[in-house]
Amino acid sequence: MNGKHGTLWAVFLQVCFTICLTTPAMAEDAEWGQELDVSEFRDQLRVFEAPEGHVLVFVPFGDSDWIFWGKPNDVLYQQVTPVSHFAGTESFDYSLRDRRLNAHSYKLSMRDGTYFATCGQRRADLRLLDVEEGLKKLEGARFLEPRWGRTAHYLARGDFGVYYFVDKVRTRKGETASAESYRVHIGWKGEMLQTPLRLVAQDSVGDVFGMINGDRRLVINHGVGKYLEGDEMRELHKLDIRYDSPLMYLEGGVYAGLPHGTLCDLYFEER
Repeated sequence: MNGKHGTLWAVFLQVCFTICLTTPAMAEDAEWGQELDVSEFRDQLRVFEAPEGHVLVFVPFGDSDWIFWGKPNDVLYQQVTPVSHFAGTESFDYSLRDRRLNAHSYKLSMRDGTYFATCGQRRADLRLLDVEEGLKKLEGARFLEPRWGRTAHYLARGDFGVYYFVDKVRTRKGETASAESYRVHIGWKGEMLQTPLRLVAQDSVGDVFGMINGDRRLVINHGVGKYLEGDEMRELHKLDIRYDSPLMYLEGGVYAGLPHGTLCDLYFEER
């Protein structure tokens, strides 16, 4: 066996040995949101009819923290809004977050009195219901925090095409993610699986993920990663979590097919 094929075979065995000890990410762990109290502004909410019997609920030109998506008189999930832009009362854009899409390509907009939402290249026209009809659709509704319960921490790739992805539980302001909530996933594109590596050290330098009585470690120091197995070390190339997000959430990724509680659920196949 020549050197090149020998090295590739070693990588194959390394990945196989690692993922043989893994379990797929559990769907229920993606659920996150607690119920929210919207009583102070409930009467200001306007209901917009969306495709397939869903609704988007928000205050036009209002607080971007209070945008919800779901089914009438059922569960409505809060949408995460990193950016909003208003042009007087003539138009607006809310950039909403859906981790299956690169950057901020899920949007809620109004132009020339027409309301619509876009998910990537897909557009959904919205119909504003009159106040009375809208309030009836909220009579039995429960308003919950965002559905998706995990957030990416680190994503990298080795020179042989093996990906390394670390995520953790979402936290609220003032909270810190527990060591147990971190997960390490390793594998080729479309085949990443959760490994038994756990956070064993975290400080101002970075993170170390390892196993008790094991010689495998994922080390991240000041954003620079390396994977160690015994005396062997592989350097990793850090990827942009925002722009490479489909690796985790689409294309057979770790969380492919799970609903996120956004309008984009209509356009991505669920498990």
